[in-house]
Amino acid sequence: MKMPSVARDLLKWRKWQKSLDRIRNELLKLETSRSTYSNLLTILKKNDKLQKFSGHPFFRWLIRNYCIQLGMGIRRLVDKRSDELNIFTLLLDIENNTQQITIEKYVRSFFPYDTNFSGKNLSTWRRAHYYETAQKAFKEAFSRPRKILLIRDVEKDRKLVQKIAKKTIEVFVDEHWAHLGKKKVQGPTINQAHKCLDALIAIHNKYALLLRKEKLSLPKKILTSYWEELFQIPWIR
Repeated sequence: MKMPSVARDLLKWRKWQKSLDRIRNELLKLETSRSTYSNLLTILKKNDKLQKFSGHPFFRWLIRNYCIQLGMGIRRLVDKRSDELNIFTLLLDIENNTQQITIEKYVRSFFPYDTNFSGKNLSTWRRAHYYETAQKAFKEAFSRPRKILLIRDVEKDRKLVQKIAKKTIEVFVDEHWAHLGKKKVQGPTINQAHKCLDALIAIHNKYALLLRKEKLSLPKKILTSYWEELFQIPWIR
């Protein structure tokens, strides 16, 4: 017996939403680390007594481990293997099913358990409200009014992910951190890696807006407060 189209749509959306949840958690970890790293540099710059230790082995160790975490995290998100659950494989799946992301289906997603739902069944004011919300989301995602997701939209994002993987992260991480490679590969700078992270967050936010009705939000208290308290207590007595 063939599955009804509404049920197929819901299964596809739930699969994508599950992928987005996984990707969001990975991005949050990386963004949390970036914030901690940034705060550490701020502490060093503002504290005259600490500046002379900026090249200390302890700080070099911290920065190296941050770089490894950042590089490995981005590498996982852009892995092109088909069995990985990440941004690349999500975009590849969406690219093959772009007809699933339209304003009509966006409105339909507000009523996931109503098998008989139709936009025509909504009252005039509710219809106007939900369609206005959908139109705003699509306009924000594409920076212009749009009713459907086009293959070229996803293809552009996927190629950007491939560029990030190929030119800045993939080879260096594989050769120097994931394996003991013989090749001498120039690694990305921290600023380049941060630009990669920003690009991945932007891509995540576009599809989270279309599929989850939300973008990546960061818990500021977790990012900025508790870890600094540790350094206000003498370590060695």
